[in-house]
Amino acid sequence: MAFDEGGIYYAFQGDEAQPDLRPKTQIMAEFKDFITRFYPANQQQTFIYRDKLMKNHSFLEVDLVHVREFNPDLGDGLESRPAEYLPLFERACKEVLKEDHQLTSEGEEQEFGDVQVMLFSSQQFGPSSMRQLTSSRVSQLVQISGIITSASKPKHKATYLTVQCKECRATQVVPCKPGLGGALLPRRCDTRD
Repeated sequence: MAFDEGGIYYAFQGDEAQPDLRPKTQIMAEFKDFITRFYPANQQQTFIYRDKLMKNHSFLEVDLVHVREFNPDLGDGLESRPAEYLPLFERACKEVLKEDHQLTSEGEEQEFGDVQVMLFSSQQFGPSSMRQLTSSRVSQLVQISGIITSASKPKHKATYLTVQCKECRATQVVPCKPGLGGALLPRRCDTRD
């Protein structure tokens, strides 16, 4: 075995965090369970997140403390791997809407847009100051109090692209990768194969 072949070699050092081995369907089911069955201890049988979602179909504000109270694994997953867990949470919200509003008054199936989940926390978590923020917290959810000294304009980024074939005019929806990643455009048309 030669190390100059251009291959990538890796040895487990034992200090990496163990990945979540639960299937995504199970995580989504737990989020759906949270949305439909969580109620604060001081408000008996008031399902606050289901009621909020039924009033506003486009976004849902969720307290991270409530998620941790209902299921500590979900709360830890949202904090340590928000890029994986937040899309699952948003899909679970959309499924709850579909299950509760299956048909319109005319008897047709109702369509819902994407639901944006906005997280906040009523209690401090993570590092307490910027000086305690380390590289181990990269890609994790943090809450740091302080004063914002500068801000830039938000930049637009597509979440889905609709591409059209030049020859047959067939269209295809292509998802964009989150973050700084772009979309992978198909090299040839799927309908011409």
